Amino acid sequence: MKKEYSDKEIKQILKKEAELPECVEKKIQAAYQEISMDSKVTMKYLKTYRIRKMAVIAAVMVAAVGLAGFAANEFLKVNIKEDTKNAEKILYNIQVDTQKEAHKIKVTPTYMPQGYVYGDETSAYGGKWHNYDTDSGITIVPVNAAELYWGERTGNSVYRESFAKSDYVEEIEIDGQRQDIFVEAKAPYVDADKKIINIFLTNEEYGYMVWISSETTLGKEELLKVAKGLQIEVLDETESYATEEEIEKELAMQREDKETQEKEKEEKIKYGIPIENIYKTGDVIRNPFLTEDMGVPEENIEYMVQDIQIADSLDMEKYPSENYCSYEEVAPWVNEDGTLKTHFRYTYAMTAEGQTEEEPRLEEVSSKYVIVKMKVKNVSGMNNESVNLAPDLIVKEEREDGGLSCYGPTFFPANEEYSLQWGSGDGASFPIYIDQMYYTEGIERIKSSLYRPLADQEELEYTLVYVADADVLDSMYLKFYVSYAEEMLNGNWITNPYVKVTE
Repeated sequence: MKKEYSDKEIKQILKKEAELPECVEKKIQAAYQEISMDSKVTMKYLKTYRIRKMAVIAAVMVAAVGLAGFAANEFLKVNIKEDTKNAEKILYNIQVDTQKEAHKIKVTPTYMPQGYVYGDETSAYGGKWHNYDTDSGITIVPVNAAELYWGERTGNSVYRESFAKSDYVEEIEIDGQRQDIFVEAKAPYVDADKKIINIFLTNEEYGYMVWISSETTLGKEELLKVAKGLQIEVLDETESYATEEEIEKELAMQREDKETQEKEKEEKIKYGIPIENIYKTGDVIRNPFLTEDMGVPEENIEYMVQDIQIADSLDMEKYPSENYCSYEEVAPWVNEDGTLKTHFRYTYAMTAEGQTEEEPRLEEVSSKYVIVKMKVKNVSGMNNESVNLAPDLIVKEEREDGGLSCYGPTFFPANEEYSLQWGSGDGASFPIYIDQMYYTEGIERIKSSLYRPLADQEELEYTLVYVADADVLDSMYLKFYVSYAEEMLNGNWITNPYVKVTE
């Protein structure tokens, strides 16, 4: 019998998200906690095992540390010490003795809490154990010495170099194995009885790490049972350490990327979004990125914002549920009178220099509907099978010159089931409603409800509805051609066009 997936499961399949919630995505390193352990391991000759690569990587630049002396039976050396610059932090790093072979490992849990089922590659939670009743998950990631060494030398690591002392719960010993437990001190959501628990098992003798991560309603004792029951097999198959040439190539690429990012950042700070790129309702908006050197002809699409209205509520007869991208996600947040319920959000403020606050502000806020009447026209000279009908809705801050800053605050939901805003990049939002939906069924509706084909010279008028928090309405803009980004091209500074929501 064919399995039917819910919208939520389909979105999981499409996104392949990590178990960590969006609200901590900006500080994702805080969930990567480490531990050292002396483990009992069985050596076996097995067929080639295709190890599951690191599914989630924290891009933490960790300075390579020169190897200290290793004892005869030591493969890894784990160093944990207090941060001399911040007494509330702990510093952590791993060194690998590359004189020993890096064997791949296979990890099989022999204990899993009741209700957790493993998802195969085709499921919504592929490669993870998931409890559908509590919407909780457990992920187990094995990492061999070669992968640890690559992370140590290049900064592409599965562990972080610094974490809060308050998250370090305790050190215990099970069957001679040291296990350090880290529980995120702050709950990810204000309305869910869940914790983020990480247990990192580092075997210093055989040279591997196993990371157990979970956003769960379980206590740490249950996760420890999972850790205790792991069957860890060191395989005969080995993995080569990266050569100095490979490492230098990666580091050179990182330096080049960093230089490019710094240059782009300087340009964004200097030029921002010029006032001439801020349009008004009734203006024809054309794609500024379609030059001889950039863009593709079929993306020559013109837009016009005909009208924008702010509303406290929506009439269901005028805005029927079938036109919502996912009414089941909206309905729980609508009061009986049609107004929107208050919700909690995390706000990460950002300076004009593009620096993000380390800690977010938790705020309870009210929201309104932003109703946008639109017109689109395909002027490309060819048919386009996938025209984006929906600009992003984003908060932008005004500069002294009347233009906009390229940088602005970022928002994340603090309610577990809230998804009415911030689904796009840079803290922007998609609309929740479109009255000219072309793809109306199944997975196509979820993937492409905001897209449709347009023949050459075809025009379409339609209505979009967004949700926006009331306290930032005066800083809200519609952002067009979101697949492009600000760029200096042939000496010309090109940015996305914007339309202010409120006058």
